[in-house]
Amino acid sequence: MFIAHEHELQTLERLYASGSFRMVVLYGRRRVGKTALSGEFVKGKDTLYSIAIQQSAKLNPKTSPRIALSFFGMPRFDAHVQ
Repeated sequence: MFIAHEHELQTLERLYASGSFRMVVLYGRRRVGKTALSGEFVKGKDTLYSIAIQQSAKLNPKTSPRIALSFFGMPRFDAHVQ
């Protein structure tokens, strides 16, 4: 049973139940449970879930399209991108 961040989880569930499109950004200090909270929230839901990490400017633009293609079951088109 997930007991950390119960209030935040309830808020996310309420927003999700509203049925309108939302983008939610979780932010905070390191190691306070952001990843665990988001992982618990998306369980059993059709969602596009991505964790942003700090990386080089060269790699960042390539990450989001890969996540989206994987989510929609589409083939990757970046095999030849250097």
